[in-house]
Amino acid sequence: MRFIKKYVVLFFALIFCMVFSSVDRLKNQNTLIGNATQIRRAEIANRTNKANHIKLKKYYMDIYAETIMKGFPLCSFEQFCALYEEMQLNDSDFIKYIICQSHNAINTNGISQASSSSEDAKYILLNQNNNMITSNSAFNNNYIPTYYAFDYSHIKEGDVIIEFDDSGSIGTYVGHAAIVYDLDKKMENGDTYIQTIEAVASGIKFGYLDDSRILEFKAEVYSLDSFLSNEQINKIKFFAEEQLGKPYSYDYASQDFDINTDSWYCSELVYAAYRYSGADIGELTRAWPTDLKNSSNLKPASVPILRGLEITNNGGSFACWHIAVTNTGSQPITVNYNTKMCFKNDAKDWKNLSDIEQFSLAGKTKKVVDVYFNFFADAVAFSFMHEEYIYVSYGFLLEAQYSSMVSFNEVIGPNKT
Repeated sequence: MRFIKKYVVLFFALIFCMVFSSVDRLKNQNTLIGNATQIRRAEIANRTNKANHIKLKKYYMDIYAETIMKGFPLCSFEQFCALYEEMQLNDSDFIKYIICQSHNAINTNGISQASSSSEDAKYILLNQNNNMITSNSAFNNNYIPTYYAFDYSHIKEGDVIIEFDDSGSIGTYVGHAAIVYDLDKKMENGDTYIQTIEAVASGIKFGYLDDSRILEFKAEVYSLDSFLSNEQINKIKFFAEEQLGKPYSYDYASQDFDINTDSWYCSELVYAAYRYSGADIGELTRAWPTDLKNSSNLKPASVPILRGLEITNNGGSFACWHIAVTNTGSQPITVNYNTKMCFKNDAKDWKNLSDIEQFSLAGKTKKVVDVYFNFFADAVAFSFMHEEYIYVSYGFLLEAQYSSMVSFNEVIGPNKT
């Protein structure tokens, strides 16, 4: 009997241990599941935070170009992120809020105004007086506009100049627009220049378009798909001229297009002038530079680079290519060329070239020169200078069998400050 009791006690002890062990395993399993869930949630949160950080960093850097680079104050990145979390606005409204706050800080704190709502302040005339003759002193640093690089014959008065940075999602806030006002405005030295009217931070002013502006700010000229009548052109010019001297507007949501409006931002002024003339740019939900650029009724005007050199492949021998170089202009030039093949990007930018020689080439004449093979290099490069511009002609994808080559022309302008 005592023996049986002993085994009964052992049996129940075993059952107790098994139950306790199962409960303990279950607790451990639940703990592991809980820990795994927490880890997954932490990973998701980290990925989300990282994605938000990358997005906000990109937004901040884009806004940087719209604020600090143009003389406006901007909060720190940490404050920027904190405001983003706190305000719970959609991205577009938040960006607009930050830019407006930046501009308002200048107006309320008495900090001097930036010289332009766009980076092209140097192309605003210092003298707003529209006399028949413009003095040299009206241009920044007495810089005289140059028109050697491009063909302006297709531009018309009333056309739209657009400078637009489409590098990111906030590109809609970075850009500029202006109106071509006078194609033959006289300068005191007897030359003429292309005069514009545009809204910049210091107000609605006259400006100008030239080679340097196109090269430096990638300015593009747009024309209405259906031609403007003379009456419409005169109305556009009249509307723009009536706005001269008015202040710049930082209300980028404005849709007040009346001729008596007190202030304008750049593309709003352009859109309003066209509406006044009865010309149809299109019904736009906004009037930002990107909206003008994307309008189906505005088309790029033809402003091609004037090619100073024409290069063709005359075939190759064992060690070199024979390249024919033609001066398409009428004036003699000095041609520089790399005697060895080089890399395409170096040819395009005319840099990192260490085997340069030169020869003279009269107008409308041709000369064949040898360019020698170079390990892994794939391009040939030629250039000449006029004033402060470098005119580059380069070719690649050369084939001996067909004497073919793909060639392009570039103009490298001076880096004016």
